[in-house]
Amino acid sequence: MTIVAKKYFTVAEADAMLPDVSKSVEKLMTIADTLETFDEIKLGFEDDFAAVAHEVTKNKNFHKLSHDLYAGIEQLLQQGIIVKDLEMGLVDFFAQVEGKEIFLCWKAGEAKIGHWHEVNAGFKNRKPISSIKEKFQS
Repeated sequence: MTIVAKKYFTVAEADAMLPDVSKSVEKLMTIADTLETFDEIKLGFEDDFAAVAHEVTKNKNFHKLSHDLYAGIEQLLQQGIIVKDLEMGLVDFFAQVEGKEIFLCWKAGEAKIGHWHEVNAGFKNRKPISSIKEKFQS
């Protein structure tokens, strides 16, 4: 992986990326859900060879999906987008307001960037984008 420099986005830049980000996050969410089911698969076999063959195939598929998951997360990271929670489909974009770092916060299903939060805060502390100007005017 090539390390990329931190990228700062405007709300408009982040919004413009959302169609592609949405597709990527949806795919990653599906992969993550599939990986969770691998542990739940329990099959019985009449002979050891069939059991071993199934286990090898299951593990091969698990590792391929794991690779696909992390490759997708890495691809978003290289664009400057941080995947925070795949269960919720939550990603953050770095932004700066009056020299202070914040995250523009987007959740799968949202049409646009509508919220932000402090870098050291989380999803529960997100605030409407409209409050940025108010917060940073003082």
